Amino acid sequence: MSNDARILVVDDEPRNVKLLSAHLSSDGFEPMGAFNGTEALQLATSENPDVILLDIMMPDMDGFEVTRRLKADSMTRHIPVVLVTSLDGSGNRVKGLDAGADEFLTKPVNRAELLVRVRALQRMKQMQDELQNRKKIVSKIVDEPHFDSKNQASILLVEDDERLCKQLSDILGAADYHTVRADSATMAKEVLTHHLPDLILLDRLLPDRDGLSLLDEWKADDQLKALPVIVITAVNDLERKIEGIEHGADDYLIKPIENNELLARVRAGLRRSSTQRRLLQDIEHLKHNTVTDRLTGVRNRQYLDADLEHRFAQSHRDLQRMFSAIMLDIDHFKQINDQFGHMIGDTVLRRVAQLLQETARTADIVTRFGGEEFCIVLPETELDTAQGVAERLRRVIDEHAFSGVGDGHITVSLGVATFSTSDNIVTDLLARADAALYKAKEGGRNQVCLTSTADSGESGSNSI
Repeated sequence: MSNDARILVVDDEPRNVKLLSAHLSSDGFEPMGAFNGTEALQLATSENPDVILLDIMMPDMDGFEVTRRLKADSMTRHIPVVLVTSLDGSGNRVKGLDAGADEFLTKPVNRAELLVRVRALQRMKQMQDELQNRKKIVSKIVDEPHFDSKNQASILLVEDDERLCKQLSDILGAADYHTVRADSATMAKEVLTHHLPDLILLDRLLPDRDGLSLLDEWKADDQLKALPVIVITAVNDLERKIEGIEHGADDYLIKPIENNELLARVRAGLRRSSTQRRLLQDIEHLKHNTVTDRLTGVRNRQYLDADLEHRFAQSHRDLQRMFSAIMLDIDHFKQINDQFGHMIGDTVLRRVAQLLQETARTADIVTRFGGEEFCIVLPETELDTAQGVAERLRRVIDEHAFSGVGDGHITVSLGVATFSTSDNIVTDLLARADAALYKAKEGGRNQVCLTSTADSGESGSNSI
């Protein structure tokens, strides 16, 4: 099944472009080709690909220079770049990392490594795109300056080898990084309860635990999952590298560690995390009290309107940028207010909002539409997936015991609609979601109904 991710493949040798494109197409990606640096820069600007695979050795402009220009341009600096090279030696890796490259692949390219690296970088690009979207949306509502209070970068070394740890600490300290050491998984967990670093260097083999199982724990923790992690290993084995990336590692270092490469990879990791952190800080600073519903703590109607307008325009420009919306209404809410009082009604609203936040996916945006009605925006989501999300929200609320409300049972009705090119304005989409919600109410409540597209006008339901 296609994931619609677009990958720009750049190589002056057409056969190499064709081969890499074939590998990518077989895994559901959409490759596009460029045969020199100038063409690559033009396509990066006009097409905004999810990942760029860039040959280093090209006649008009080498891959290092193309990377530097990409990272110097505000329109393209967020696109992950993988340098594809037959050159060997840490000097070239350091040069590429300092130019702004995110990863390396060595010719001849291994298909499995190609796909796992592209998938990892695609996820990173989508996350950064979504953060950029949210920043733009909030900036339209509030005109506030950029906020960033980051000082000296802190690095956690999870390594039990005393001599290697001293080498790493000395080199990083000389480069003005603050280092904290943990010589076991147990100690690393203890450190992280008191101190949140900017980057972690993690030994693959620890005395009390496999480093990758520890990495799995971090990536499942909301507080830690965004931290960049560089895995240290003594085994220069492709399968081990792929395994580390699949577990969520951002990079790896092979023992014995060359000092310049250590610093280059640390700089690259911190550069990526810094971009994400600044975006999150900007969003948090901008949204405070202005785009949040005071009663429920979720986004308010003002934010929803700005968000939908932005996505609507974006999807009309790029038909691959699909999104959906769920309209949700608390069933018999007037009776709750009348029977138990408005204070209990407010408590119910807050608890429903909290359950929606906890149950929705990370990228989904929960907003209060008004009264007892909520709207959930689902980026990059088509109708069938949106229906599944809506059903999960319905079920969680149906199974929850609400205190202070009779038998504690409250239900919701939901209507789902997905963006269509036939939607002339945002309210067309909302009207279709609202019509589906009305159908769910008329059909007996506590169910999900959906509309397919504005073109067909068809609708269906998933009722209990």
